[in-house]
Amino acid sequence: MERIAEAHRSGERPIEVRAAEVVASVDPAQIERIIDNLLENAARHTPAGTPVVVRVERADDAVLIAVDDDGPGVPDAFRAEIFEPFNRGGKALSSERGTGIGLALVARFAALHGGRAWVESTATGGASFRVSLPACVLSPEAATVA
Repeated sequence: MERIAEAHRSGERPIEVRAAEVVASVDPAQIERIIDNLLENAARHTPAGTPVVVRVERADDAVLIAVDDDGPGVPDAFRAEIFEPFNRGGKALSSERGTGIGLALVARFAALHGGRAWVESTATGGASFRVSLPACVLSPEAATVA
């Protein structure tokens, strides 16, 4: 995950990685793509100097991936539709780059793992894009066998 975050770091946007050790049965390429798309989204929609935090943690029997920022957030009216293909929320007519595919892929890859993707507001009004992958966490015993 650090490698993916490094590709998105710049002098203008610090990215902090907080990853707990979680052993899970997932498709590594799809998880990398989830994180990459969420970081690309944060870089595109937050002002320069806005810190971004990537978190991976265990949440009961699920893996939780979250990308949090202190940017402008996502209006309630667009929170569900931005995960649909080619939907750019309120930016459909803007000159801002993007095709509306990235978050749709995040949602699709989460669904392929039996999970879901959504966005919440942070305490500071920014966005927290989250992916829950239930039943992917392996017990220590299963992890040694796998």
